[in-house]
Parts: sequence; structure tokens; C-alpha cells
Amino acid sequence: MDRHGWDLRYQAQERVFDADPSGFLGPEVSPLVPGRALDLGCGEGRNALWLAERGWTVTGIDYSSVGVAMAATWPADVACGSTGWSPT
Repeated sequence: MDRHGWDLRYQAQERVFDADPSGFLGPEVSPLVPGRALDLGCGEGRNALWLAERGWTVTGIDYSSVGVAMAATWPADVACGSTGWSPT
């Protein structure tokens, strides 16, 4: 899907994905010591937020400016102050 398609998808509803991270993330990352992470294709930010809640400093990047804008709307207590968002 191209950038415009993702923008339209994110504009169509309040959240496209639920707040739970992708199923692969926990098993892959849980054994690691928190550090810095780059979430490429972050969309609405669910994986970046999950990481931040566990002590990671995360930058989320997506080519959908609508997705990135939605990621930035998570409440501060959820975002933990450890996330940054950037459209590409």
C-alpha cells in the first residue's frame, strides 16, 4: 500500500490497530536489556509504546503522516515520555 492508501486507512477510523503490540515483539524483545529502539513503519505507535512502557527510548517513523499524528495522540502516561514520532 502506498502513503496515500495508509493515510486514508488511518483517517477512516479512530484506531486501525488495538493498543496491543504485534505478537512477535514480546518474545523477541523481552530477553533484551532496554536501550534505544527505532520503530520503522510505526503507524499508530503501538509497538513503540509497548517498548517505552518497558524502559526503552523509542523513535517511531512512518511514511503516513496521519499514522504518526495518531501515534502522537497517545496519553502522556501511556507514552511514558520515552517516545518520539517522525513522518518520513
